[in-house]
Amino acid sequence: MLMEKDQHFMVNKEIVRKIASLAEIASNETVIEIGAGKGILTKELAKTARKVITIEVDKKLKPILERNLRSYKNVSVLIKNALKSDLSADKIVGSLPYAICEALIQKLPSFDFKRAVFTVSKSFAYRLLAKPGDDNYSKLSKFAQENFKISIEMDVPKEAFEPRPKANSMVISLIKTDKKRR
Repeated sequence: MLMEKDQHFMVNKEIVRKIASLAEIASNETVIEIGAGKGILTKELAKTARKVITIEVDKKLKPILERNLRSYKNVSVLIKNALKSDLSADKIVGSLPYAICEALIQKLPSFDFKRAVFTVSKSFAYRLLAKPGDDNYSKLSKFAQENFKISIEMDVPKEAFEPRPKANSMVISLIKTDKKRR
């Protein structure tokens, strides 16, 4: 089955378990997963969450997701654009398509959530955390730091994905700053 160009799927189950653990999901919580891919992270999230709503833009992945997730009664698969979706939930988790990272960060403050845990490119993570005067500092850095407490949680080696991406990845967590909480 032909997939979208530049799609990389997380395949390392140990890293997937760590990502799910970093989300600190309680049994009564709803989780939105962005970029479900083939559902490996979805399965891990579904073990703990009350409900997992997985959002995947690639229509070609729908039959794979439905087959891989059919035994998980607490999972809903939505084939749509996460940037055009309501992302309000207890937690938001995802191995983000790198092309949507900046737009998603800019959109996130408008949603109600407790914690977000994302796999992003290492350069994007550093850009979010850059300080004034750093080469990577930008309007996005300022915006992200004003709206979120951002933590780098772990490096993710290229070998954790199939096919292997060119860019190195990191897992970051975001918690809304108090001034933006509702």
